[in-house]
Amino acid sequence: MTKSLRDLKQDFAEKQTAWETKMNAKAPIEEIREAFEAMKETRALLEMQEEAEKMVVLEKREDVKPQTEQRDLTNEEVEVAYKDVFLKAVRNKDLNKNDMNIFERMKEIREVPTATPYLSSATDADGGLIVPKDVQTRINEYKRQYAFELQSLVDVERVTAPTGLRVFEKLAESVAFVNIDEWDTIAEVATPQFEKKEYSLAQYAGILPIPRNLLQDTDAALLDTIAKFIARKTIVTRNAQILAKIDASYAVKKALAGVDDFKDVLNVELDAVFANNAKIITNQDGFNVLDKLKDENGNYLLQPDVKSPTGKALLGKAVVLVPNRELPSKLGKAPVYIGDMKEAIKFFDRGVYEITSTEIGGNAFTRNSMDIRVIDRFGVEAWDTAAVIAGELTVPAGV
Repeated sequence: MTKSLRDLKQDFAEKQTAWETKMNAKAPIEEIREAFEAMKETRALLEMQEEAEKMVVLEKREDVKPQTEQRDLTNEEVEVAYKDVFLKAVRNKDLNKNDMNIFERMKEIREVPTATPYLSSATDADGGLIVPKDVQTRINEYKRQYAFELQSLVDVERVTAPTGLRVFEKLAESVAFVNIDEWDTIAEVATPQFEKKEYSLAQYAGILPIPRNLLQDTDAALLDTIAKFIARKTIVTRNAQILAKIDASYAVKKALAGVDDFKDVLNVELDAVFANNAKIITNQDGFNVLDKLKDENGNYLLQPDVKSPTGKALLGKAVVLVPNRELPSKLGKAPVYIGDMKEAIKFFDRGVYEITSTEIGGNAFTRNSMDIRVIDRFGVEAWDTAAVIAGELTVPAGV
């Protein structure tokens, strides 16, 4: 005989209490596993009963719904409806036919054909859940709260393929169109200024343990926790890879003894096309040296600049400060990069986070949590390295 929804809820509460009691008492692992499986089985029955009763209500509504309301959802309506589907999947609940239809529509809208709401062992293709639009908005808002976010300084391209090839012309060597008359043949001249560059997306992953009480909390609290985790981890990860690519691309560094050396770089050594959009990037040690530079009258050379991340500019160029822990000084030398990073470094972004959850995999079972795995896919490539001059400042001893 099928139990009522009320009975199932009570049964589930009892089994959950029994499981938690065994966990707290550190009972033998087999007893804990048996209690967990019993609780899981009851929860599945409870969710099926809840879904069945919900479907009965929906069917009754459909019977009285006017024919004019029987229509396909717009993309905006799918985005709104998908958030509930996302939350059900994160909480490891079964998705019904309507949920799967919404999920399939989202795959089309976001152009992620391999996405799946279930845990996948695939490692070379996008999978997992698609982040809802409002959660992506929250992630972007949290990212903007971080002063140190290097992705905004480089050129970002959204890509769908894991690997690819690009052909580009170096900006400083760009040539003009030729003048032609009517019926002239336009010659295609192979020039050495064009270069081929390949990119390849790498995978970066992390685990977010979600306590049981948070899973039972409001949707807003759960979504906010996920958004903060993704924002913080992706900024740190992406910054590290961008800095690693910059460091590998500029092994030789020019000694910068004073402001005249900066003028030489901006006036002569950098092509004017790069100098116009140049920024000065350094770490805390380097910024400390720049902040103490004075002219012959004793006036500090760093000037206020509301558009600069640090609020300061040198010779009219914004100064960008990177923490020492991310961009360390070496052997008493602080790194300095002068130029246009949008021309020097290319960031290829898949633009989709893969999210999957489990309550029995990894350490989730033993610590009584729901583990959420987040995978971020992107690639960083050196592009036109002539767009930046690398230098270094001597850090005074004892500073």
